[in-house]
Amino acid sequence: MPESLRLNLGAGDGVLPGYVSIDIRDGRNAFDLSEYADESAETIRAAHLLEHAHYAGTGVTCPKCSERT
Repeated sequence: MPESLRLNLGAGDGVLPGYVSIDIRDGRNAFDLSEYADESAETIRAAHLLEHAHYAGTGVTCPKCSERT
């Protein structure tokens, strides 16, 4: 049985055992997952990622994501 694919999107310095880290600091765009087949990941972790979507040119925006309270 193949090992389960677990992605850590926008990983930054947070390396998690058993996860493939994807971060712009490593030249990898966490919003472009075209190298992976649909439904191939068992787990996708994306903590602190949505607020950066407008920088990635995705067309996704979240006006309240960058608000501070």
